[in-house]
Amino acid sequence: MDVEKKWKSKYATNLLFDTPAKKLDSYAEYIEDIVNYAKWMARNSGKIMAYEPERDESHITLRSDHIRQAAKEAKKLAKGLGLNENLAYYGMLLHDSGHSFYAHEGEQMLKIIGELKHVGYYHHNATGVDVLLGENTLEKAVNEILREELADNEEAESIVKQLKEEIYYFLDVVVSHDGEATKKDEKNLKRKNYSNIREAVLDKVRTANSKNQYKCLAETPEGYLAKTADVIAYIRTDLKDAFETRIVTDFDEEYLEVLGTILADEDKKDISKEEKIKLAKDIIHDIKINRIRETSDDISDENSQEILTVVDSIIKEINKAGVNSLCIPKENAEQVKEISTPLIEEYVNNKIAENGNVDPNYKASLENKVESFLKKETKIRRAVADEIMTRVQEKLREDFIKNSIDKPKEEMGFSKEMERAFYQLKKLDYGKYVQFCKPVYINKTMPKAVYDLIEDCTNELIKTGIIRDKMYDEAIRNKIKNKKVLDYMVAPYRDEKQYDKKKRELGIRRMRNTALKNRPHKIQKASQKFKSTFMKRKMCKNQIVNQIYNFADDQTERIALACEDIYEAIPTTVTSLIRKATKPDYKKDYYLEEEETKEVNRERKRISNYFKNIDASNLTKDQIQEYIDSRIEEERKKIEEKLAYEIVIKYIGGTTDRTVKRYLVETEHISKRKFKKESKLNSTPNPVVAKLKANVEDSISNEKTR
Repeated sequence: MDVEKKWKSKYATNLLFDTPAKKLDSYAEYIEDIVNYAKWMARNSGKIMAYEPERDESHITLRSDHIRQAAKEAKKLAKGLGLNENLAYYGMLLHDSGHSFYAHEGEQMLKIIGELKHVGYYHHNATGVDVLLGENTLEKAVNEILREELADNEEAESIVKQLKEEIYYFLDVVVSHDGEATKKDEKNLKRKNYSNIREAVLDKVRTANSKNQYKCLAETPEGYLAKTADVIAYIRTDLKDAFETRIVTDFDEEYLEVLGTILADEDKKDISKEEKIKLAKDIIHDIKINRIRETSDDISDENSQEILTVVDSIIKEINKAGVNSLCIPKENAEQVKEISTPLIEEYVNNKIAENGNVDPNYKASLENKVESFLKKETKIRRAVADEIMTRVQEKLREDFIKNSIDKPKEEMGFSKEMERAFYQLKKLDYGKYVQFCKPVYINKTMPKAVYDLIEDCTNELIKTGIIRDKMYDEAIRNKIKNKKVLDYMVAPYRDEKQYDKKKRELGIRRMRNTALKNRPHKIQKASQKFKSTFMKRKMCKNQIVNQIYNFADDQTERIALACEDIYEAIPTTVTSLIRKATKPDYKKDYYLEEEETKEVNRERKRISNYFKNIDASNLTKDQIQEYIDSRIEEERKKIEEKLAYEIVIKYIGGTTDRTVKRYLVETEHISKRKFKKESKLNSTPNPVVAKLKANVEDSISNEKTR
């Protein structure tokens, strides 16, 4: 069916989803209706962006907030470039549907577990596609369009068919959006030629899941905007949260130089570092004054104007003394007091002499008002930081649009000067806030606890028979394109009574309407009856496995794709582990180092047995390849176990931050006392974020030599 050209740019992607609707602006708007009530969006309302808020902190950005902010940013960029606003907006409204608990740290834990268990790799952009297909988010939108718009349309069948094909354009935004990808990454990627958008998306997802290559090129210019919109959105909220939590309390010279570079007018782009810093300080000072005017009802009063004049004179004296008046450090507090006190006293005494009011309460009130105004001007509050970053967003957006208008997607981007500033801002975000806003347990205790929880749940899930049933399900087997996979989809025979016994233990019944699936509170009540700690732990674990069982039971296409992904992933994961085993000193993962060491040592022992006591480090290339081939075959024969791990990882990965903590506590993989003891913020650099920071620094150095 022909699609009407709606958007200005000749490079815009025109879709049938852009068709004006009877009840909404366009068919695409039905996507938002579904997203607002989607399970994954509800879960994202309980996931952090960076900092984990305490119960009394209500202004910290959550993942669901970021999703909507990034979507609006993408729409603004698309509008400025004449591209498809619907594709940019609704694609980004889906973009973080696959994020795990605890942001990139949780993702890294699951990635390493998947690699060690030879399942594949967890990447949130690829998992997002998996989640959206599994929960039928876009299919539901198409069904709503059919019901609300096409009930009497003779072409309804062909329209629906085309809409179902077009949903992969939105999924391409999801899989291509990774904001941590750099210019260097993009240059190293080779563009593939695909016959259609569905093939492109599924290949990118499989490559991420099985080859650990999760950075990819978008198929449309709207998809290309996703990376930029993602970063522009989160650098604003990250800085706002940094000031809210007091992890960052000041704009130091590094920040001021970058802010000055971005906020400078076109004719001032070549100014010196000192001039950039001064420009940023002046802008921040003006914002503070405006904030005082906005928040003080009596600011237009003559007396308040006099006080502002006094405060300005105090600030000048503070600056002359070499103190940063934007946000006075604690060590300079006494010095500032020595400067400000005589000037405040002089003003107050003059006012008393002028009006003859000698009431001590009047004097105290006047002094407090001057000090209040001075405090507001010498402290960067969250609102001030937010206003500065709003201006930064506008400047970044303007530069990107000006430099990308009427260009193909491969040539879109910032000007050279702005691109360097953009990456510098990302570097500062990672270096000064993100890596210091995590509690200690995320790096210390949680990875091992999550590993153990996933292992326990996997062993229990296999005993229910659900994995066996899925592997022999004809509907699933028929969806598998690579027929070699079917040869490995076999399970050892177990007495059906064993499966039934485990199901009864978990509260799983044969009839769905009598299952405890929709009544988890009954399992919780049952666990409360047992005073034994062991029995409580067992009942809580049973509850989790019960939920994972029902999660698996609802999947068909996801299971088929998972089997193929695992088959393709095993050569990569096996090769990676054996390469480590054949090196005396290999680079260890920060998370789960102990578990990785155990697997490497097991592999070394297998190598010794395979080659009759030859040390792993003495193998030739041919011997290594021979052993790799044998191990690939061996691991592929365990696909039942791998599939169970994959399902458990995806389920646990999809839970909220508080849910995964509750699981770990109730199953006693971590005690409440341990969580409390390790809840303080990490004072040492976070290895996951440090790696992201290093990638950004690499991009900055590449830009300088470009």
